[in-house]
Amino acid sequence: MAKVSIIIPIYNSEDTLEKCLDSVVSQSYEDIEIICVNDGSKDNSLKILKKYAEKDSRFVIIDKKNEGVSRARNDGMKIATGKYITFVDADDCVETTEIEEMYNAIVKKKVDVVRSNYRVHYKNSDKIDIGDLSLLANKTLKKDEIKEVFLSKVLDGSLPCFVYLIMIKKEILDKEILFREDIHMMEDVIFYIELINKIDSLYVLDKALYNIYFNENGATNNSKNYERNIFNVVLVNKYIKEILYKNGLDNDENIRLLNLANVNAITDFVFKHYLAGLDAINVCMKLSRDKDMMSILENIDYLKINVPRRVIASCIKGKQFKKLKIYFILRKIIFKIKHRY
Repeated sequence: MAKVSIIIPIYNSEDTLEKCLDSVVSQSYEDIEIICVNDGSKDNSLKILKKYAEKDSRFVIIDKKNEGVSRARNDGMKIATGKYITFVDADDCVETTEIEEMYNAIVKKKVDVVRSNYRVHYKNSDKIDIGDLSLLANKTLKKDEIKEVFLSKVLDGSLPCFVYLIMIKKEILDKEILFREDIHMMEDVIFYIELINKIDSLYVLDKALYNIYFNENGATNNSKNYERNIFNVVLVNKYIKEILYKNGLDNDENIRLLNLANVNAITDFVFKHYLAGLDAINVCMKLSRDKDMMSILENIDYLKINVPRRVIASCIKGKQFKKLKIYFILRKIIFKIKHRY
């Protein structure tokens, strides 16, 4: 039996934190270190953490100024003493057997990383989605398969890169794999791709052991952040291309998959920006002047994009902003009609 370090970044999480921590402290695998990084919370999160720490010596609390989730996770990794590391987000919770089942898998399969599955719970709804692990479920992947099959699913977005679904040998992370601190979203994707280039083996455990509670009002879906998120995706695309190039993985197929997934994300954010009553045309004009964005648009198969996204992407590429404005108006009318009932 070896210690597992669980890193939990926390920012203003008082409403969900106790449910999260209860699920962690009740783990059937008891040799755990619970590293809670309070990232400058202004609510009662720190008070809740101290209450749990008083009752359970496995807690380690880092109290710091607000510097973002990536820095919080990096600070947690730096002090972790476990042989294995995993993550939990403060607004989610885990099944009681999560750590035990992932630990058993990583030991018995003799791999560097285990990637499990998840359930998504929606607010005010009984709907539950379970992650799709088609073609990968309960398989051990070696280095070549990781860089081909697994990587392609990461690049095209069909395999969500939630960092809280993986358990990793700490010695792998000691090879200086950290979360980028200069981006506001998709830091998990870059982390996954960095990890892919450092590991020799990975096991995909098809068990939904992690529970995600989807918040429609979260930072990603906050209209104030749409423009920031759009350019964040462009920056992430650039960073991933640099990693692929550095590791000899920047072949045409990988770049095509990456660009396609990111154009989908960017155009979706652009339309959300417009629906929120914000100046989406101005954002599109900025995108048309961004060399990294134009590089993305020059290297995609437009026939692989659905029509709404294709119109937005092609108008940005061709600087056809009057046409785009008319399209936005028409699409908004259709959107309102569809969502009237």
